[in-house]
Amino acid sequence: MTLVSIDVPAARGAATAITDLATRAESQSDAVRDAASRADESVPQLSPVFGFVSDLRERAEGLSARVDLAIVVNGGDEGALSGGPVTFEVPTDTTDAVKVELGTQIANSAQTLDGSESDRELIEDLNARMARWLDDEAVMSALSGELGPEGTLNVIAAVGQSGYGDPETTLPFARSIRAGLETASSSWDDDEARDWGRLLAEAAVRPGFDSGSAYEGTDQGLALSFLADLGDHDADLLTGIADGIDDAERSGDLPQGFWNQRSNIAMSALWHAFP
Repeated sequence: MTLVSIDVPAARGAATAITDLATRAESQSDAVRDAASRADESVPQLSPVFGFVSDLRERAEGLSARVDLAIVVNGGDEGALSGGPVTFEVPTDTTDAVKVELGTQIANSAQTLDGSESDRELIEDLNARMARWLDDEAVMSALSGELGPEGTLNVIAAVGQSGYGDPETTLPFARSIRAGLETASSSWDDDEARDWGRLLAEAAVRPGFDSGSAYEGTDQGLALSFLADLGDHDADLLTGIADGIDDAERSGDLPQGFWNQRSNIAMSALWHAFP
């Protein structure tokens, strides 16, 4: 493992400044090209500028990933990390490795949620991380992989329990978990997506099968309904959910009253899988 030391405020400022520079350079090159085109004049080859901008954006992204990883592993509160450098460990200090570790650590933090009022501060911190990386396939794949199907339902169920008094804080995080799964599943092959869907259904119809789970007895069925409804998931993932519920029904494993309370789960999956 590689120990990385980073000054969070300084690195955040540098990432912002680099991003601003890339934006200005891109804007200026576009303006030069448009002006020259209107004047019917040729301009020097601009491809080096595009390469420069791309490199700047990659550097800013790498810095941002390191900053957010440092925040997550050092308590989650960015404002409290202004007293000097903090550290984190990664297998190698590359942006790819940092992104994987970031997704893993966000998942680990999310799994400490227990549905209590004290969750809200952590959820606020996690909302900030998720907002920045929601469309990043590497981060979201690592997050979903660490949570797994059962853990994904458990987190949404816990967020639902803690959200009664403050839905403006908690609901965006649940939506982010759902959107993060959409991002992750878009890169899966058909079989992997279907297997994930089946395991989601299995966890929903037999909640708490892990007797050591802090979430035993929570309503994973409703969490699955939330996941399947209004999402833009991969069709194979939704097919797996529908197949898993169908298998449970045929084998007699559906809990009593499942269809009365959760009938929209399978229907949501079917509607989205077969538009």
